[in-house]
Amino acid sequence: MLDYTIVLFFVGVTFLIGIWASRNNRTLDDYFLGGREFPWWLLLGSIIATETSVVTFLSIPGSVAIAGGNLDFIQLTFGFAIGRILVALCFVPRLFTGTRFSIYELTGQRFGRQIQRVASTTFLFARTLSDGLRLYLAALVLQVVFGIRLEICVLICGILTITYTWLGGFRGVVLNDCLQLLIYTLAGITAWFVLVGTLGWDAIYQYGITEGKWHWLSLSTNFTQKYTLWSGIYGGMFLSLATHGADQMMAQRYLAARTQREAALAVGLSGFVVIGQFLFFLLLGVGLGLWKQQMLPDVDLNADQIFAKFMVLGLPSGLTGLALAGVAAAAMSTLSSSLNSSATTFMADWLGYNDHEKEKPQQMPRLSRWLTAVFGGIQMCVALLAGWCFTPDSSVVTGVMAVASYTTGLLLGLLVLCFYPRQLSSRSVMAAFLVGLIAMTLIRFLTDIAWPWHALLGTAFVAGFGILFSALFHGRSPLDRSSRGTNL
Repeated sequence: MLDYTIVLFFVGVTFLIGIWASRNNRTLDDYFLGGREFPWWLLLGSIIATETSVVTFLSIPGSVAIAGGNLDFIQLTFGFAIGRILVALCFVPRLFTGTRFSIYELTGQRFGRQIQRVASTTFLFARTLSDGLRLYLAALVLQVVFGIRLEICVLICGILTITYTWLGGFRGVVLNDCLQLLIYTLAGITAWFVLVGTLGWDAIYQYGITEGKWHWLSLSTNFTQKYTLWSGIYGGMFLSLATHGADQMMAQRYLAARTQREAALAVGLSGFVVIGQFLFFLLLGVGLGLWKQQMLPDVDLNADQIFAKFMVLGLPSGLTGLALAGVAAAAMSTLSSSLNSSATTFMADWLGYNDHEKEKPQQMPRLSRWLTAVFGGIQMCVALLAGWCFTPDSSVVTGVMAVASYTTGLLLGLLVLCFYPRQLSSRSVMAAFLVGLIAMTLIRFLTDIAWPWHALLGTAFVAGFGILFSALFHGRSPLDRSSRGTNL
């Protein structure tokens, strides 16, 4: 009963924040950017909470706890930190001078509305699919704990997140992000102390040595190996450039800052915070591995299930509720940001807010709320489909990372072309995007190149062929040589 009370209290506070934030949502600036009044430290908390989904909370520790798992994921975070510094230096200034709501407005200004909509659609597809999978994982945990049907768990998580995002808009999302960051961090620290108290640090340390869990550095140049120093530095750098420089969900936070300097500070510092955060969750996985070996030696669990089982069997009453609140917090922080940013980019890039805001100023926030609900419903459908399609031994982290790395590089390539100083044909850029899409599809399904390299490759294909096509055809489209490529 205590566990239920803790979870319900957390949900109640979340709703209260959403209701409080709703009082000031009168314009699109209010609903999408919170009035552009956020200090850097609030945005830093929101960035960390948004990217720390339930995948991070459950799958990352689980990837260490399973047989053969170790700390080699930490190598990716080195590139993450470098990439975010580059975002702060190169992308944030362009956002503040060239956009109002959506980062893809940069592509529209340079190459026309068609390219802008292609970029926006790519973002919406990737965001909806990957966050639908995150919702599925959160529901999976609730199913394990409460013993109710997966479909019911999806509906509960989805409807709760849609409701407070609908009410509070971006201001409510950011404030709840910071609350949720506090909750899941406290839940993770609590789980760690319980593990150490139950098993003993010496036993965890020796287990890590015996099972090879402490291995974290690989100098291999094998491109099929996921976690190496080179894939971490170069692949991780481009992945972070893409996820934090070409992703509307993060760009929206920069635009909501009081100043450009505070936006740059928030994203730049986030890279160093993430190194510490991932290191903690990886260490937690070592303890979970020993716990699973001692307590459930004959039970077959995949990476996503181990931490969930520990919450049910290894934590005392009350702390189980805190851990469940942590799962809910990790899930809701990412999903709420996803819904708000999806509504934002659809309004800005497809409906053209500039065409209607002056005519119907009161209707714009109302329409934005309905779009939030629509995208939430679609994500719930994705989660339900995942429940029918995923096998028990499937890891959600693999699916999420594959989607992210497959699409984000293409978007980064378009943004890089926006920065190119020479004239580029819009049709050449479109052709380059199609080449990049085809190339990444072939790489994804016909090669064994590890996913950390995909963002780099996608960026290289789109940016490289965009410049090449424009140079070869002197501003003429490779799809239509008879007409000059101009902005659409």
